[in-house]
Amino acid sequence: MPFDHKVKQGESIASIAKKYGFLADTLWNDSANESLKDQRKTQHILLPGDVVVIPDKKVKEEIIQTGARHTFRKKGTLEELNIQLKDEFGEPRADTLYILNVDGHLYRGNTDSDGILKQTIAVGAKSGSLVLGESYDEEIPLAFGNLDPIDTPTGILARLENLGVACDPLISGEAFSVSEALQKFQHMHGLDASGDLDDDTQKKLEEQYGC
Repeated sequence: MPFDHKVKQGESIASIAKKYGFLADTLWNDSANESLKDQRKTQHILLPGDVVVIPDKKVKEEIIQTGARHTFRKKGTLEELNIQLKDEFGEPRADTLYILNVDGHLYRGNTDSDGILKQTIAVGAKSGSLVLGESYDEEIPLAFGNLDPIDTPTGILARLENLGVACDPLISGEAFSVSEALQKFQHMHGLDASGDLDDDTQKKLEEQYGC
């Protein structure tokens, strides 16, 4: 019988699907989750308190030949992580050495010409870090699945902070309201500095951040 799962911080459709033995697309495209899909737009960014309906499982049958060896591969255990690095002037940090730590698994490489690194990681990864540079003296902590939707105060501030618009009083020394932080971002990009998340501001924020 279907039941409700209340989303916790750090969860995504992929991690919830893995927990209950489903493919992410199966949950996301289930008719019972249609309203959630319309509200959130992407299965990768949910808000704590959202409700995901877990449907009944359907049995899939395969006809195979006896007396032979058969291989079945489990789907939905991996997903792709994409990170773009930019400098203080907004330019891509191309060909930058990095060590990516994801829940204790290490991946080494260089960003591409657009400052992007791509890595396949396990679904449900929780935390890690990104160490940069030839001397590996710059470290960025990572928390997977903790980004809230763009139309929430926490989602707005997290995106602005990651884009270098100082909002965190621990970093900037001054606490900014959502409106003040948005005004800073709007000034930087030649937008009407209303302090509101209007359509043009949201479009620019999504463009700059990627989601």
